[in-house]
Amino acid sequence: MDPVQTLIYAAAVPAAVAAAVLLVLKWTRRGDGSVAGAGIALAAGFIAAYFGLGGRWRMPPVEASHALVPAAIAAAAALLIGVRNDARPALLRRALRFALVFAALWFSVLEKSPLWLGVGMGATLAFLWAMDVRAATAKPSMFLATLLIVSGATAIALGVSGTMTVAQFAGGLAAATGGCLAFALRRPVGVRGVAFVAGILLPMLWLNGWIFADLPLLSMLLLAVAPFAAWASGRLRFSRLRPGTAIALEIAVTALPCLAAIGVAVANSPPLAY
Repeated sequence: MDPVQTLIYAAAVPAAVAAAVLLVLKWTRRGDGSVAGAGIALAAGFIAAYFGLGGRWRMPPVEASHALVPAAIAAAAALLIGVRNDARPALLRRALRFALVFAALWFSVLEKSPLWLGVGMGATLAFLWAMDVRAATAKPSMFLATLLIVSGATAIALGVSGTMTVAQFAGGLAAATGGCLAFALRRPVGVRGVAFVAGILLPMLWLNGWIFADLPLLSMLLLAVAPFAAWASGRLRFSRLRPGTAIALEIAVTALPCLAAIGVAVANSPPLAY
């Protein structure tokens, strides 16, 4: 695939698909502030990028990256079940999400021991919690900007670590987030669903890069810390600052660990083959 096609499928297509899904949901009066709408849009944009970039559907997965699309579909389905069945006990919804995370990580660590599965699952649950806290405490546009920074940095870190295909998938996730952000700047959207979808896909991308490529563990941890850092900056309540200055500081706090993660990945990147 030539660079122009790659750019189209990794950037333009997922952004357009995510924005189009939100527009359709808004037109049908189901996307205004919906918990699930933006999450479904993000999953749809990511799936479009995955198949556009040549990703394959294999069930059961043969490679770890084959589990990304089933995880995105399952996340969107879990959102729909959780939203349309509000009478279900909260415990049942949490159990459903826990089972989804377990299944997704089981596929993503096919060649590793149950110990690594448990570690990965625990880390993913912690990351899901951080994303949910961030989504609940931040403005939708600021949360999406945070996710855009983290997913974009993930794509760069994976690319320099020797796994360009998975890096392109991460770029598709970033582009889909950009489509949601462009919509959120003009219309109200709910982002708790986005936190759930991204909270599953991002750890899977990181685990793919760490286990099957050369993404350093420190880079993965720094990328996972970024939402915590953004949440901490939000808790500081820059009330005495101008709105623009406060936003710039929150973005900077998010970007710092992401830049550090990229720097570590570059320093530990495999040598180029000539």
